[in-house]
Amino acid sequence: MKKVCTLISLVLLLFVGTAQAQRAWDVSTDNATEILTGDENQYVIQEGINTAGWSASGYLSTNGVVSTVDASCIYTFVQVDEKSGGDLTVPVYVLKNVETGKYLSRDGYVQSQVKAWKFTCAPGKQRQEGEDASLWEVYYNEIDPVKSPEAIESGAWVFCDIEEQIYMCFWGSPAFSGYTDTNNWFIYSATERELTEYEKLTIVFDQYYKNEVNTDNYPVGTAPGCISQEVFNQLLAAYDAANAAIANPDTDPEVCKAAREQTIAAFELYEKSLVPVGPGYYLIVSQRSQDALYDEGGSVKFALKKARPETFDVASAKYIWQVVPSGEKDKYFLKNFGTGLYLSKNPNENSYLTISDTTQKVVFEYNHGVLFNISASGYVHCDPQANVVVWNDKAAGGGQFIFDVVPADTIAKLAPAIEQNQMNVKLSQLVSSVEGQVNGLKLKSGLTEDGNYYASGAGLVSSFEKCNATEPNEGSEAAAFDGNLTSYYHTKWSGGAPTDDWHWVQIDLGKEVNSIYMKFSKRHNNDKGNPSRIALVVPEDGNLEAPLWMDTLYKDTVIYQYATNYPAGLKDSSTYVGKIDFGRPVQHFRMAVTRTKANEIFGYGPCWHVSELRIYDAADCVENPSYLLVDEAIRNAVAEQLAAAKAELEANAATQGTYDALEAAYDAFMEAYPDPTALFAAIEQAKEMHENAVEGEDLAYFQVGSKDVFLQAITAVEDAANAKDALTLSEIEALEAQLNEAVKAFNAKLNVPEGGKVYRIVSTAGFDDSGNERVPNDACVASLSADINDDIYWRYKYTEGVEDRFNTLWYVEKTDEGYSFKNLANGLYINNPYYGLTEEEIEEQVTDLHLRYSKEPKYFTLEAYSRPGEFLITAYSGQYMNTDPNGYVVHYGVRNDAHAPFMLYEAEPDYFSTTYAIDAEENAPQIITLPIDVMMVYSNECNNALKVLGKKDNTIQLTSFGDDEVITAGTPFVIYTTEGEDFVLADLMVDSYESALEQTYNYEIVQQNGLVSAPYGFEVDPGYGIIYDGQVVASEGGEWIKAGTGFFNSSLPVTEEEGEYSLVLNGEITGEGLAVDGAELVKNVPMDVYTISGVKVRSNVKAGAATKGLPKGIYIVGGKKVIVK
Repeated sequence: MKKVCTLISLVLLLFVGTAQAQRAWDVSTDNATEILTGDENQYVIQEGINTAGWSASGYLSTNGVVSTVDASCIYTFVQVDEKSGGDLTVPVYVLKNVETGKYLSRDGYVQSQVKAWKFTCAPGKQRQEGEDASLWEVYYNEIDPVKSPEAIESGAWVFCDIEEQIYMCFWGSPAFSGYTDTNNWFIYSATERELTEYEKLTIVFDQYYKNEVNTDNYPVGTAPGCISQEVFNQLLAAYDAANAAIANPDTDPEVCKAAREQTIAAFELYEKSLVPVGPGYYLIVSQRSQDALYDEGGSVKFALKKARPETFDVASAKYIWQVVPSGEKDKYFLKNFGTGLYLSKNPNENSYLTISDTTQKVVFEYNHGVLFNISASGYVHCDPQANVVVWNDKAAGGGQFIFDVVPADTIAKLAPAIEQNQMNVKLSQLVSSVEGQVNGLKLKSGLTEDGNYYASGAGLVSSFEKCNATEPNEGSEAAAFDGNLTSYYHTKWSGGAPTDDWHWVQIDLGKEVNSIYMKFSKRHNNDKGNPSRIALVVPEDGNLEAPLWMDTLYKDTVIYQYATNYPAGLKDSSTYVGKIDFGRPVQHFRMAVTRTKANEIFGYGPCWHVSELRIYDAADCVENPSYLLVDEAIRNAVAEQLAAAKAELEANAATQGTYDALEAAYDAFMEAYPDPTALFAAIEQAKEMHENAVEGEDLAYFQVGSKDVFLQAITAVEDAANAKDALTLSEIEALEAQLNEAVKAFNAKLNVPEGGKVYRIVSTAGFDDSGNERVPNDACVASLSADINDDIYWRYKYTEGVEDRFNTLWYVEKTDEGYSFKNLANGLYINNPYYGLTEEEIEEQVTDLHLRYSKEPKYFTLEAYSRPGEFLITAYSGQYMNTDPNGYVVHYGVRNDAHAPFMLYEAEPDYFSTTYAIDAEENAPQIITLPIDVMMVYSNECNNALKVLGKKDNTIQLTSFGDDEVITAGTPFVIYTTEGEDFVLADLMVDSYESALEQTYNYEIVQQNGLVSAPYGFEVDPGYGIIYDGQVVASEGGEWIKAGTGFFNSSLPVTEEEGEYSLVLNGEITGEGLAVDGAELVKNVPMDVYTISGVKVRSNVKAGAATKGLPKGIYIVGGKKVIVK
């Protein structure tokens, strides 16, 4: 099989701005037999052969793999080295793209040849039996002859990495992997030549005139996608001229040139004149079936096969969409006129919702004719079932839309009624919520006989004990208890349903009860599989492991008595509430559905589904005494405001005043309601704390006798709480205060570390149930840089020796506020993100789980972990320091989490080490910056750290610091390591913990002969020198400079001296100054960006990308001044 190039002569067109640069290549039809280097030897590289369909005969390009050759597909091979193995020596290449001048790397395309992917390229062969497949000389050109038949015979080429068995493969764009069935490519030589004027016209004609110029393809009018008659006339004249010229290859060159220029000018005018989708009101109509987009009240749909409205009223206003400016150029919000909600991508599904917040910006991209695409975290698309989904193909008809303008007078006439309707909906939702919440407190169980599900009515069960037929492809078991009426539980329809039993769910009530109330609601969008008849069964002999439970306690028809307020609207007769008497005490039972509306049988019985399910002890479905303790006037106020609201709703005349009055009455009720739930939860937590506590003299143990005192205090509170059917607010508050004092007093009996000493904080994550050591166990909490925004890490086994790990030492200060932890290696404190914040501020500001640093002390408290002899380091109530499995120290809200416990081990003064072991990259030159003074830094390769002498030819010359020369705090230096060496050693300038606490730290940027420190991590601009693969290369912009390293700038002096070491300089260093000169580095969290004059230019962007692409100038990012050069 011979691979044949699809085009014998490739004629390519490039556009740069509005100017054209037209180029052409003649491409050979024969696969190359040798690779020639040099700029004059240019090639096209095509996907090879694969029987599994991975090859589309596409062409390698800077845009991935493309189906049609263009200028991005032209490459040259640059030889950079040779590779030897066995008796074989072959060239090593990098691949350079002719159009961009960039080199192929495994991460894309790069400017620097040093960063390029280095490979060998050879005709493929089959590996022979007995050959060692691990040897480079065996695998470097191996092709799978079964899955890539005739590739070897056709002379296909294999591109192979020089360090490992990694090939360039065409299963990606491209991919780099070890597969030998997608690693064969064809290479064709390409020769550039000049174009004739006729060829240039042909290129332009093909580029622009994909569609005939007529009013169907280029509509005239004022609606989005239209142009004026004048512009259309110019397009048509240009089209006619180009058509006439291109009809004859012998057309005069000047005529061809004139026709080409006329076409380009006409389309430049067309693009400027095209009416965009801008602020206004529209019907959005799908090209798929001319259906209109509408808001279903929380989800977006299309009116499948329904005529779009000709006239509008309140009901049909849901089809009207308002395009609202976002404040960012060419980006908008899409707001439904009828509901007042905004289009937003569903964070959990591949679909779109409507919500009250303006979080989703959209872009309207012109497609053709009067059709536009809507880009909103993907493309808005109408699927065949009229669902609005996220799509990745803008060419699909389901994602192309007409924007029909709704006249301003229509909007003006509708606006008052729409505003009233939205107010009605808003008040109706509040009425439903208040009524349900208040009614849910009238009974002890929280049961409400309606279609609402509230936290106060959770009932006895929050999960199924077991299910025999859960459908794996739809719904979930948790959905039956999640309070979300749009999710649901579904039994099997996809195969594997039981053939000897009904589809059932098994329930554990947590205690024995004689009777229950059961409540469940239909699925929101399909009522065919909702239960029509149910049976409740138990095992005949009480054996819960019996496969079939044959003792039927109850069976009956399900009658749905109550309406349910689904997000899409109220649906009558959709919630069932029924009392079921067992006739004897029962804790475990199975609910089987024996019939549904559709009664579609899968296995033995019908598959079924429910949206929500609750079960209550009938004995608790009695009047709630706590409800009666709310002042009658407050209860009456809620009832009166509910009545007033319902009256307004009945009259379709809801007002904001009534809404506010009902909300205030409800808030007053909840404030007055004496809810003991938190008190009883605190009692249980205190009892657990008591049970887990162990007395002893060691750290993290409680003082002898303290447990008895604590238990007495807990018992006193519990007895008082249970002494009455209901507690008043003041009684609850008094008992909570009493219990808090008892907990505080007990914690005061915990043996804790002394303040004013140096400790190591060590994870005691321990071992799992199988005896496997958890990864963080025995690891020390450590600093890796002096960047205040850097993570805090866990590293280094404490029991394997950490004496030289100066960065694991923490000075612990103890005050009335708690404990602070200051790292001796960087002088920074562990930041407690909760410290000093109100609850409201915590909700707004604490969004990052990672713990970082603070220049000022921030305080934590110590509590006993559930295992004796271990501490919890508490940031805030319910938030504890934790060793994330990925190596970070975080705060996490699970008290008994296996990664939450720590121990503090005092650093003995007699064992202070004056040597500091610093993490390093093995077998490489590197830049290190320390915030403290050190005397010498040495490795297996270097006797001391190296400083810059200057630039000589294409090298940076380095010499050692003097043996008695202090490397002052913040000064960058270079050091080399050998293979397997992952740390270097530094001599500290202090000899005790006391003197270490007196160190001076430097967090400012320091220069040394063009070598610049990086105390903070940041993205560097183009033109600065960074060490890559043992050489210094010019940054391309966007590379991350790690905190505690450094880089080179253009102030490198010229020197004639020869240093002890030298770094090869590859490329020109043009970057001036400190790269972040005059700017304070800020934390990489979402924030707004303003110009220096206060104009917002970006919203809610990460700091690392906040100014990327902005024009040079001074900006305010997160309240800090940032300079863009």
